[in-house]
Amino acid sequence: MFNFIKKKNEEHVVNILLVGVEEIGGASNTDSMIIATMNTKDKSLKLTSLMRDLYVDIPGYSKNRLNSAFSKGGIDLLYETIELNFDVKLDGYVRVGFEDFESIIDRLGGVNISLTEAEAHYLNTTNYISKPQYRKVVAGPQTLNGNQALGYCRIRYISTKDHQSNDYGRTSRQRVVLNALFDKYKSKSLPELSLLLFDILPLISTDITKEEFDTYLRAAVNMGLTEIEDLRIPADNTFEEGYARKMAVLIPDLDANIKVLHEFIFGSVK
Repeated sequence: MFNFIKKKNEEHVVNILLVGVEEIGGASNTDSMIIATMNTKDKSLKLTSLMRDLYVDIPGYSKNRLNSAFSKGGIDLLYETIELNFDVKLDGYVRVGFEDFESIIDRLGGVNISLTEAEAHYLNTTNYISKPQYRKVVAGPQTLNGNQALGYCRIRYISTKDHQSNDYGRTSRQRVVLNALFDKYKSKSLPELSLLLFDILPLISTDITKEEFDTYLRAAVNMGLTEIEDLRIPADNTFEEGYARKMAVLIPDLDANIKVLHEFIFGSVK
């Protein structure tokens, strides 16, 4: 394990890193990185997307895109990189590959998503939905299965309803899917949610124990959460798009982004 650096931590806040890993052609890159925060003081659940092209310091290596940390040193180096650059303690991680993501969505009965005409056309005419038999989505609300939902989460070249494109749109869609799953199950009882949780645990990699999952789930149910707040880092007006080492990158103002992130997660900045 790496040596922990000093980072901001509050007893009433739990930060879990959600990692989606793309393993295509021998590569192993983090396609999505989201900090899921449960704040028991203000009774909130929050999602913060960390964009993969953030140009950051990676301990032991040259500066690089954030998503390269996992391929260089696994989850430990990704932990250390996020904690170093954004001064926030991570309490655990949940990692899932593409195939297991599909299986999880299917076990949860699909996810309710509303597509634009452009999104539906794109998904039906490209290989983003990898199985041709499922390229039959339509504009408007519908239930996507796992293979369709994965394709939706990976769209980059079609703008979202609120006109976000490229990786901005993709991270937005990932949060849309998590929000939709939350809306689908937020009214379930603790026993029902526990059964669902332990059904999908074999499909994920994590350093969180079953006892810890149960504690977090009980806390969330007891808070009576009805919505999820979300954020993207880098925040608007806190970064520049540029090139470094012949790569297209996002160059963040780290001080500004740490302030935004801490206010969002903890509720105040000390």
